[in-house]
Amino acid sequence: MPRVARLFFTFFILSLTAIVHADDIIIGKVVGVADGDTITVLENRTQYKIRLYGIDTPESHQDFGNRAKQFTSDLVFGKQVCVIKKDMDRYGRTVGMVYVGDVCANEALIENGLAWVYRKYCKMEICESWLELESMAIDGDIGLWSHPNPVPPWDFRGENGCNLNLSILIGNHQRDPRFLFNPLPFPQTSPVACRSSMLCVEYGMPFHRRLFL
Repeated sequence: MPRVARLFFTFFILSLTAIVHADDIIIGKVVGVADGDTITVLENRTQYKIRLYGIDTPESHQDFGNRAKQFTSDLVFGKQVCVIKKDMDRYGRTVGMVYVGDVCANEALIENGLAWVYRKYCKMEICESWLELESMAIDGDIGLWSHPNPVPPWDFRGENGCNLNLSILIGNHQRDPRFLFNPLPFPQTSPVACRSSMLCVEYGMPFHRRLFL
């Protein structure tokens, strides 16, 4: 790291530690990038698995999943970062804000159209600003928003009780008004419970199928 950059980074970290308790900060080198929103940071010979707070990037098998991972890798891999801890998730990962220099990686991913604001968990005041950045990315068809029907990763993972394949299938057609009146290629008795934030299929009586957008 160039001397000027090191001095700037040191000043930035000192500014953070003045307002954040030292126990709530991890400062170390990024030694691994699992995907767009999960990295590994090495601090004093201890590795920490970090889940970026408040965002959700596409899964590796989704469109833009690899792009999001590459973006994060280009931004932080091999570099000194500062992680401000916010929580611990059920997998034992530290959930936090990740800064490289004065750039917030969480925010950069949203701004570049490579992450959703994770509304279920993003509860800080800054999340309102992130929602505005997300809207700007949508309006500009940036990154994953250039795809006509991006499927949120939480739906892809089935967190909302949504059938994965059905969610993707509908996602590929949901902007086509003709699809509202065409039958879905599934058995008419298939029970599907989908509580997606984007869409829901209701299977009622036989031959009665409705698509809610």
